[in-house]
This record gives sequence, structure tokens and C-alpha cells, in this order.
Amino acid sequence: MVNGGGLPIRFRYKPLDTSAVPNHQQPFTSLTVPRKMPPHARTSAARRAAGVPGSARSLRYFPLVGPIALGALYLLFLLTRWGAKPSAVGASTPWLSIAYMPSGEGYLLLLAPPRYSAPSSPSPYPPPERQQQRLRLPAMEVGGVRVEGLAVGGRGRTASWQGGVAGGGEGAGAAEGDPACRPKCLCLPHSRPARAPSVVVTASRLSAHAVVMTWELSNPLMFPDGVDFTVRIADNASGWYGGGERFNAVNQRGNVLPMFSLDRFTDVPAHRSYKPVPFVMSSSGYGVWVQSYANGTFSLATHDEPDVLAIRYREQQLRVVIISGPSLLAVLSEFTRLSGRPSLPPDWAFAPWKGRDVHFNCSQVVEDAEKLRQQGIPGSVMLIDSPWETAYNDFTINRLQFDDPEDMFLRLQELGFHNIFWATPFINRANRVDMQGITAGPAAIFQEADERGFLVQQEGGGSQIVKWWKGEGGRVDFTSEAAVAFWHGAMNTTRQWPTARGFKCDDGEGNYFLPGAAFHDGSPLSLMKTRYVEKYLGAMGSFIDKYLDGDGVLMARSGFTGTGKSFVWAGDQRANWNRTEGFPSVIMAGQTAALSGFFLWGSDIAGYFGHSIDKELFVRWAQFGALSPLMHQFGQANSGPWDYDALTLRIYRRFARLHMALFPYLKAAALRSATAGEPIVCAMALCFQGDAQAAASQWEWQYRFGPDLLVAPVYESGVSKATVYLPQGSAWVHFWAANAAPLEGGQAVEVAVPLHETALYVRAGRSSRASRRTWTRCCRPQPRCTPMSRPLAACASCRCGRACRPPRRPWRRCWRPSKRRSPPAPWRRRTAATAWCCS
Repeated sequence: MVNGGGLPIRFRYKPLDTSAVPNHQQPFTSLTVPRKMPPHARTSAARRAAGVPGSARSLRYFPLVGPIALGALYLLFLLTRWGAKPSAVGASTPWLSIAYMPSGEGYLLLLAPPRYSAPSSPSPYPPPERQQQRLRLPAMEVGGVRVEGLAVGGRGRTASWQGGVAGGGEGAGAAEGDPACRPKCLCLPHSRPARAPSVVVTASRLSAHAVVMTWELSNPLMFPDGVDFTVRIADNASGWYGGGERFNAVNQRGNVLPMFSLDRFTDVPAHRSYKPVPFVMSSSGYGVWVQSYANGTFSLATHDEPDVLAIRYREQQLRVVIISGPSLLAVLSEFTRLSGRPSLPPDWAFAPWKGRDVHFNCSQVVEDAEKLRQQGIPGSVMLIDSPWETAYNDFTINRLQFDDPEDMFLRLQELGFHNIFWATPFINRANRVDMQGITAGPAAIFQEADERGFLVQQEGGGSQIVKWWKGEGGRVDFTSEAAVAFWHGAMNTTRQWPTARGFKCDDGEGNYFLPGAAFHDGSPLSLMKTRYVEKYLGAMGSFIDKYLDGDGVLMARSGFTGTGKSFVWAGDQRANWNRTEGFPSVIMAGQTAALSGFFLWGSDIAGYFGHSIDKELFVRWAQFGALSPLMHQFGQANSGPWDYDALTLRIYRRFARLHMALFPYLKAAALRSATAGEPIVCAMALCFQGDAQAAASQWEWQYRFGPDLLVAPVYESGVSKATVYLPQGSAWVHFWAANAAPLEGGQAVEVAVPLHETALYVRAGRSSRASRRTWTRCCRPQPRCTPMSRPLAACASCRCGRACRPPRRPWRRCWRPSKRRSPPAPWRRRTAATAWCCS
């Protein structure tokens, strides 16, 4: 289809490459219209039952009215195109309307563009001052939401202009410069400027609920840096959600979201993100996903562009996916189906984690593990952070720091702990000596990696060496399969320790690359700044699958689209009550991360930056951590709950046991995330979309945890009462009041929140008896006890003191219930894969 002049637009359909798209349905290969409806289908309900897309009333007489209407529109197009006088450049812009009905089979309707406004200059080329002007291209209407236009343009050598170029394509007619097309459009001779871009527009059906629009340069070699694309969607929605993990708010309306990771605090809170994702959802009931690694921006109804979503990217090809709703949960589910959902972690990974910023020796590692057991605090993972190696990152344990690692890891195994080791994608040429035993020179594996080209290269040859906070070195080039195999060989040295079960993946952001970085697969640096974390985490995850048979986990700080397959954490926050840098900011981060596909999320209790942590802050953060998918106590303070007073220790133990008692509930929610794309931490606007009050900004501080728990963390100091909104559609029971009457939804209630409690409600009709009581697993290995597979050995302390004898059934749980009562029925069910024999 020719656009009537201007920038060449060749609209065509082509089969979509479905190799990376699961459950793909065949895209359109030609223009289709709704099929004829059977005679008996006279009502909307009957027509919907017959599988007819769209509104039955509007399509009742489509076989007759459709051709007449299209003919009238075409006649109108001819009259407006050839009957109008030429006007100045910029007075009118070509456009193409594309309507898509996501219900039923779906179809596309193409409407002819309006007349082309010829340039007033006698020359077929625009004057130089016009070459900086951007040209608006196809308009699009999706589910009633109109895309106002696409602008293509740029500066300097990529400038676009409005001189006409004929457009050809599959079935579109003449080629560029063909005289046969001149009666239909304004054409240019073959001597047109080489800097004039031409665009091919492709529409494909990605799935039953998604359509993808692609704007692609037909002459990309002339524009190696791409051109500037802008998509504007007119929508006066009250809420915009997603865009990756953000620390400022749940509703991003009025903000500009950069799509690149940034590891530092900024003056604009919305700009900081470790995990940007170019995907947003509108409260109008649809989602927009840009399939690009470029550093673009999403402007969400800002002051300069009110009621408009403006997407700006510099690319050679722009792919925009529109996902239909109207349920936002369904939109998020479809997005994660297309981009990737998390895997279900092993059972032991759901228990609380413990770590320090620095372990100075073996005794500190063992001390933390033994104190957790002595105090009756459940735990399964002991995180060993940096420094722990002889050089960064050679994966060789520092024996001057850990003088007897064999005995240390054996003791951790006896106590039922697994180990997670800190790692980054650097191999150092020079190390920061921040621990005795670290060499100042290159890592043992640096020379081989450098000589064999396994590091990111510099244009002109040689490895690109950058400075980072642990010295200077090169980043592993994970686009090379040989480099990945070499990296796995280095990581494999950790398998000699029996408790090694994963890695904390730090520093995956793209801000460490220098200009001129070259990659093995030829990817440009502009794309690798965000794509690198995908390759990095993919290489780390493949090690878990290949060498640990999947019985391991990752915990990543940075991320991008589709990288939330394992645990992630909120990065480095300050240990204070600041809303943009402290504890309140991670409450927002947990919800926004889930809105973008990161479901297995946690944060450092109680903040990373801070050597002296307030007791109240520690308790409130621990309560929030217990009601998160990952409960992780870590920070520069290198402290534990026993370093405070007895009340703090008692409260932490209570909520750690609550987190463990919720294990069956939490695992079921994680399974729903892995199979259906339903978030565990669910923002009110998403999970209670039918309740308009739930989306109010004052209730952004509360969230749904799993399907039936409503959590309102205390995020301010000195608070003893909190106001909680109970959503409509259900009655809610106060978790800490066993005999309280259910409260009807649709109202705000005030609840007391003493230091040992947080605001927590259960959906009426859902039993919380097992969660309110303290049940702990008997997890001390006994002489006659052998785990059947993946035991929950570290999920709770074993202090029952009973001898282990062969039971009637070889594998069953051993419980030490509070007040010598029997455990509730759901906990008596045998789970062979997670049980210890201890009777």
C-alpha cells in the first residue's frame, strides 16, 4: 500500500519468526475480515457463542454494509486526495489507521490515508532547514485506544524529511523510482539523498491477545545508528503501571521512565532502577511492550504531554506489542508468557536467608548458623558475600580469610544450611586488597581469558579494561559460547564444597562499559548495555541447571525483560525511613517489580547502607521481609537479631517462623507465578481492578500477598495505629485476632499496630490456623534419618530432644507444636520430597 507520498511506507504482512515465541498462533498473511455469521445468530450472546469476533450488533449486516462502507471511504479518499490544493510542508502528515479486535478470531481493517500535502518548493527535495523535522507515520487504533502517530527523524546524518518516495512491498505495487507510480504518488529520482530513510510497516498477530506492529528501515545499512522513533498513544487513563522495578510509586502517571539500569541514587526517584522493563499497563485495560534492548524512554502522561503515552527509541527496527485486557492480571499473564516466567525454586530456598557484608573468618560464618539454631529461628541459606576469593572473580576460596573451609562447610551441612556465593561478571587484572590473602595482581584465570578473547573487547583489539569498586578488570563476553564454557569451568571449583547451591549475581548493570566495546556476536554497545544482564544471568542459570541438576538458586540485583526466572533483590538501600532511599522505597519496589514480571523478590533487612540500625526500623523491615517471597537479612552492619534486645529477638523469631509456616501457601503462590504469571506481591490496582478505591495513591503502601493475605506494612517511625483499606468483593478477618468477626470489604478501618505486630488480614473463608500457630520442623539429621530428596533440613530448628527411631512409614514429618497440641490437618499430609524422618 502506498501512502500517497512522503516518507516511503510499504505496508505488508509477513510471517513472524516464532522460534522464540511459545504457543505462537499463525500470524495474518493477508487481509482478513470476519467470517459470515450463521442465520440463527441474531443476538450478541449467540454470535459470541458462534465464535464471531467483535460486537454482533455492529457486524450484523457486515456482508452487505461492509463493502459499501469501504467503497464510500475509498471514494472520499479519492476526492480529498486529488481535489485538494497543495499546501506547505508540514501542513498535513500521512497516516494509516489500523483497527484490531482482540476478541474472537480478530481481524485488521485498513483505511486509506488522507491526501498528501505536496511541498511548496519547486525542488523535489526539502530545504535543509526542513531536514530536522520529524515525520509522523502510521496511526493505530487498538481496542478503542488511538495511537496518534509515529514520528521518524533525527539529527545530522540521520535527518528525515517530507519529500515523497514511492513505497513498494509484497503486493504493494511499483518499486522506488519507478515512473509507473508517479500518477499515484510523488516520486523521487534515483539521485535522491542517501540519507533519506524508508520504512516498512508490518502488522502480525502474535497471539490470541496480542498484536505486534513493526516499523523497520528498508535501508538499515545507511543508518547504522538507527533513527529516532516516537509512538504516542492518546489515553487519559488514571493509572500507568510497570516499567520495571521503581522506588518512587506504584502508579507512574506523570513520570518519565528511562529504560536503562542505574546503580546510584538520583534527584528524580523514578529514574533509578536496577531492573528496567519496557512494558507498561494502562488502567484502561491493555498493555504496551517494546521489544527492544535500546535505551528508550516512556513518558506517561507528563505535564508536557498530558493524557499521552509517548515512547521514544532510537532503533533500526521498532517492535511494539499491544496486549489486550481488560483484566490487568490477564495482560501481565500474557506478557510473562511471551517474555518468560520464573522457575519454581527448590523447597529449601523459601526459608529465611542470613548473610553479612563481610565474614572475616570461618568462626563468624559458623556463629551465625549456630545462633539461628540455638534461638529457634528458621533458616536455610548462609550467604557468603565479598570478599571470599583470592582474587575477583577466580572462585578460589581465600584460605587466609577462611583458614579451615572444609570444617566450616561440614559444620554448615550438619546444621542443615546451603551456601550462596557472591559473584560479578568481572575478571580482575588488578584487585582491591580489602582482605588478607587477596592478591593485588591479576586473577589466576585472567591471562587465559584475555589471550583467548573471552572478555569484552575494545575496538582495534585487546580486552576492554574498566575500573570498578573492587579493582580493574574485564567483563566476560557471554555472547561467546566458548567464554560461557570457560566461565562455567571456573565456577565449577565451588562444587567441591558440599553446601554450595548458588550465587548472588551482583553488578550486571550496563554502566561499566566504555565507548568502543566490541562483542563476539557483533552486537552494538547501544543494545548490549541492557542485553548484557540477560546473557550474564542466562550463563549463571545454565550452570545451575547443568552442574547442580536444578537444585540451586540465583539471586540477582539487575535485570531486564524476561530475566526474573530466579530470586532478585532490591539492591542497595539506606537503613532509614526516607521514602526515596530507605525502607518505604522497597515497599514500592516489591510491587513495581512484580508488575513487570519479577515475582521472586526480596530486600535486605534492614537496608544495606548503615552501620548502626534503629531497633524499630529493623523490626518493621523484618515484618515486611517475612511477608515477601524472599526473607533475607543482610547489610553493612554485619549484625543479627540477637545483637538487639530480647524483645527484638523474640519479634524476629516470631515473624521468621510465620514466614516458614506460610511455606505451603507461598509455594502454591510461586507455582501460580511459574505457570500462570500471577504475582505473589500484587499491587492493589492490579489484583482489585474492579474496586476503584483500591487504586488510590493512599493505599499504594499495602498489597496482596498471595491470593488471600492483605498486608499493610508500617513504613513510618513511631506509628502505633494504621488505616487499612479492605477491598470490595470479600470479607476480611484480622490475622492476629483469632475470634474477631469478619469485616466487609469496601471500607477503610483503623487497626492497632504495636511493635510486635503488623497490619495483616486474611480473606474470610480461608483458614489461617496453621499460620497463627507456631509449627517448626524437626530438622536435625539423626543417625537413622536419611533425606529422600531435597530435604527442608534448614527450614527450622530441631530441639524436640526425642530419639530417632524407624517409624512405621519410612518418611514423614516430625513436628514440635506449641502447647503440645497436634498440628492442623493440612500439615499432616505426607510430602515425601520435603520431609525428614525424625519421630
